[in-house]
Amino acid sequence: MGYTLKELINFQVLKKILKYKGEGKMRKLIACEVGNFDTKLVGEEYKQNKEDKVSVLNIVSRARYRRSYGKKVKNLINLLDVTIESPSLVTERWFVGGLAFKEGEEYMKPTRVTKKAENPQTIIQLLTTIAYYLYDSKNPKKTETIALSTLLPTEEYWSEEKDYIKILEDKLKGKHKVIFNDEAFNGAEITLDIERLLINPEGAVGQIACVYGWDGNVRSDIVDYEFKTILNIDIGSIDTDVSILKEGDFLEKGNFGIKGRHYSSVKRYCKRYKTIYGHEFDIHKLDYHLRTKRPLYIGNKEINKEIYQISEKHFSNSAKLLADKISEELQDRRINKYEINITNMIGGGTPFFKDGFINHFANEYMEIKVPEDPRFANAEGALKALLFEMQQSSQEDDEIFGED
Repeated sequence: MGYTLKELINFQVLKKILKYKGEGKMRKLIACEVGNFDTKLVGEEYKQNKEDKVSVLNIVSRARYRRSYGKKVKNLINLLDVTIESPSLVTERWFVGGLAFKEGEEYMKPTRVTKKAENPQTIIQLLTTIAYYLYDSKNPKKTETIALSTLLPTEEYWSEEKDYIKILEDKLKGKHKVIFNDEAFNGAEITLDIERLLINPEGAVGQIACVYGWDGNVRSDIVDYEFKTILNIDIGSIDTDVSILKEGDFLEKGNFGIKGRHYSSVKRYCKRYKTIYGHEFDIHKLDYHLRTKRPLYIGNKEINKEIYQISEKHFSNSAKLLADKISEELQDRRINKYEINITNMIGGGTPFFKDGFINHFANEYMEIKVPEDPRFANAEGALKALLFEMQQSSQEDDEIFGED
């Protein structure tokens, strides 16, 4: 079912410790965002343990037969070899992850041409990532009942053309089986029974993650929240989503998107490196090394120092372009930038754009905030929204049947 922005943001009902009252079933609470670059998942323990998360690169290809070698040393998440049995898909074998474009056939890549709710890659990425997260080497064949919170882009969530919420809901609810073909997974077969589903608009959950704590109250570092205007900037790989929370409610004219951000910047960066080094970098690989600052080699030469020197200037220029575009859009919508009290920056592009954006967008009256884990902020907000929705249902049950 869909929720208004006001309902999603109203966390004041979470006054007590968040617990799920089920009907005798143990459900796994999972929040999962299928982004344009990767799929990010957080589990319920993310509240206390920020390591309770996984991300899988959004590269899918039809699989072919392959022999696995060296199973004890390889990073399995780079290439997940799965067969998916689902009412929403034709049963096929898929390669999912960073190496899928090298190993498979008919490579599928992220796109905004096909709506996310209608794109089969969305289902493949979601189911594979959830199954990988739930895999247990001691119990490789199992069925898990799941309460899932996921997201749709703002334009799909509020679309008047089609009910994209219902389209995605029909594809996800019910049972799906993910079979891991790599022998390193010990013949794993994970049946996912998605019994409860919450679909959220991306802009809203980003704000929820930044503004509210796990106790359901406004974060202690946000003073006089009800009098402030908060700008949320989600820098994704293909586009940047912007939303504004004004005096506790969303400002409709403050919701907009800007195309071609992080992914296009890294792509231009790859072309520049090819000119300098005569070597063509894979975009996903370069993004990974820039993000983690792990050693990067051409042949036997480590080039990290040169890369970071060039990238610092490059991303500063890209941040200026983004800051200018957002400033222009705010002006066109008659939103005074000097009335913005706080700007939250989230999304995978934040680590690259943060410093340049502060230099080119902020003013003396504005505070720039970056959450502890900006890449997973949408997933965190989706988990909080799920906990809110379940707690609200629990309270309604208490009113009808009385508390235990």
